[in-house]
Amino acid sequence: MVGTQALIGIKQTNGSFLGNTYNVTQYIKIGCNLLPTPINLNVTNLIFGRLGHIQYHTIEATIYLPQTVNISRINHVWQVGKVAIGMEPKIHEKTIRNYDSTEIIDLQTGTSISIRSARRHQARVAHGIFSIIGWGTILPIGVIIARYFKKGPIHWNEHDQWKHAHKTCQACGYILGATGWVIGIWLGNYSKYYSFPKHGAYGICIFTFATLQTLALRLKPHTNDELRTYWTQKDILVFSNTCKQP
Repeated sequence: MVGTQALIGIKQTNGSFLGNTYNVTQYIKIGCNLLPTPINLNVTNLIFGRLGHIQYHTIEATIYLPQTVNISRINHVWQVGKVAIGMEPKIHEKTIRNYDSTEIIDLQTGTSISIRSARRHQARVAHGIFSIIGWGTILPIGVIIARYFKKGPIHWNEHDQWKHAHKTCQACGYILGATGWVIGIWLGNYSKYYSFPKHGAYGICIFTFATLQTLALRLKPHTNDELRTYWTQKDILVFSNTCKQP
């Protein structure tokens, strides 16, 4: 992260552990090498080692903070990389876990908070739940009702009662799925440093086809309409005959 005053430990090819200070500037982001440099903090007793009994690597140091620093809000970031050349660490992986490795430490109370990460995590959970229930469960149930339950095994009290069940599932599934899709759009805009283009493309396709299917409640051509053939072909193409209706 640009602006980070970093302590980085690198395991050498000969098995030794070396640590040093690094100043992560904007030039690193455009491809310049990240090499050991002095930082704007007084650091002593820097030790990089390994706890063999739990297979963890640790960095220990004594850091003297300037008096102007607000010790109740210390920004803390951390990363784990897999590749380094000498004392030059290469770029780390670009997963959600890497970009969420931030927190604010209160040295007065010894506690830490990560409000942004917690908010993103809750939004991701909501995005997944709404999408799975809407797109992945209720909407397909409506499709199955229209395709297989018109004449049985359920005996409807009224002739067109299956249509009401089908429309209810389509509408509820679409509302829940669209809610999850909107949350996903918000997450994409909120995620300043990373994106998932394939996931986003799939989401846009699902939203588009689900919107077309839901619009059938009002825009579906009549049986004798010449556009009915194209509508049926759309159902076959998108839903592989599962969504085809008479």
